[in-house]
Amino acid sequence: MNICIVYYSKTGKTHRVVEYIKKRLEERGTKVKIFFVAPTKEYFNKFLHLNPRILYEVLAKKTIEITNIVIDQNTCSMLIIATPVWWGSASPPIYTFIEKYSGRYGNPVYCIATADLEIDYASKLKRELDEKRYNVIDCISIVNLDRDMDKLNRFIESIINRFTS
Repeated sequence: MNICIVYYSKTGKTHRVVEYIKKRLEERGTKVKIFFVAPTKEYFNKFLHLNPRILYEVLAKKTIEITNIVIDQNTCSMLIIATPVWWGSASPPIYTFIEKYSGRYGNPVYCIATADLEIDYASKLKRELDEKRYNVIDCISIVNLDRDMDKLNRFIESIINRFTS
């Protein structure tokens, strides 16, 4: 069985967090599958906070076209969803993924929200996942990977403990 990590990253912050988690899980003998949820039309690289397309998609809770990702709970015994936070919400690619699998994935789920502000975005993400009938065990907000390393390591340990029990 695998732990599957589904994520989107534009600036690289979420990607670095996901790679660290993958490394730590594999060091403990866990099989990890990574799925990058990409929009079919990528966002412009600069000034994400001023991008009108992002603003519209986030505030309107608009689903977008994403690459075809198939998550099977028979092969993914646990799911980690990681997203950057844009305008206080999950990125549109991850929001679309969440909508797509709403009520269709019953195995344990962990979530990670990466952001630049010291706000507990993970709690909001957890509430949204709960409303979409995901089996959310825990969520974490990460602002700075180096500074939040202890918190992230405790989060990873809780994943390992649940996965191996």
